[in-house]
This record gives sequence, structure tokens and C-alpha cells, in this order.
Amino acid sequence: MARRLTHLGYHVDVAADGDQVWWMLNQNRYGCILLDLRMPGLACQDLYRWIVDLDPSQARY
Repeated sequence: MARRLTHLGYHVDVAADGDQVWWMLNQNRYGCILLDLRMPGLACQDLYRWIVDLDPSQARY
């Protein structure tokens, strides 16, 4: 998916686990966030709640 989005002209950041996602969200602002429900590290649901608390406008699905 990352390769296809990059080919379409989007800038893509990829995280290996939920902890890395948390770090990346503290460093950057994103127009779109795609989360893997089975990603290792922090649970996807916890990340989603954290995103909602950080910036409710980012929390749409």
C-alpha cells in the first residue's frame, strides 16, 4: 500500500509498531492515518483514543 500511495504522489511514513506510531504522531501532523488493527506494540484502539484526545479533527473513520 505504501508503495502504491507513493507512486500516486503521496508522502508516506511507515511504522513497524504502535510505539513508533505514537512517536511519529508526536513529531508530525498527518492528513491521513491508516492503522493496522493487529499492529504490535500499543493497541490500535489506544492509539485511536490518543489521536482523538490530541486532535479530534484527525479522528474520522
